[in-house]
Amino acid sequence: MPCRQGKRRLMQQEAGQKHHHNRTKQKHTLKRLSLSPRLKSKSLIDELFTSKKSKSHTVYPIRMVSLDTDIAQGTAGSGGKDDCPVMVLFSVSKRHFKHAVDRNRIKRQMREAYRHCCAENKEEASGMQALVPQGKRRLIAFLWLADKHFESKKVDNAISKALEKLR
Repeated sequence: MPCRQGKRRLMQQEAGQKHHHNRTKQKHTLKRLSLSPRLKSKSLIDELFTSKKSKSHTVYPIRMVSLDTDIAQGTAGSGGKDDCPVMVLFSVSKRHFKHAVDRNRIKRQMREAYRHCCAENKEEASGMQALVPQGKRRLIAFLWLADKHFESKKVDNAISKALEKLR
């Protein structure tokens, strides 16, 4: 009696299909949030959360913290990687979700919702970048407040309402 994979191969051969490992590799054309606008610099993150000029907006289950800074400020030693006009951080506390799988799922939902909101606004005037004055940079952090998962639609609505408050 052949094993499970052997049965699957036999069924595929009878149907005239090739083995799954012989498939041609397909390029994924999914649109992703590129790495450049992600906020990763420790000095910029510290500035975002410690500055008295930063603004906080809460739309449950998300809290958004934002700060407008000069582009020249904070780029020393970064090699010019932090020159994006809008830089974003997504965070889910380990206190709320012990398993990394759960935290990553929520961060993925938030990234997708942010990307979706920016794509809608791109048609209006190049998205979030149009809202930032010349020579300035906007730092944005999205923090998850809830102890449970939500549907992607609710996360999308929360992020879009939070971004509306920046306008």
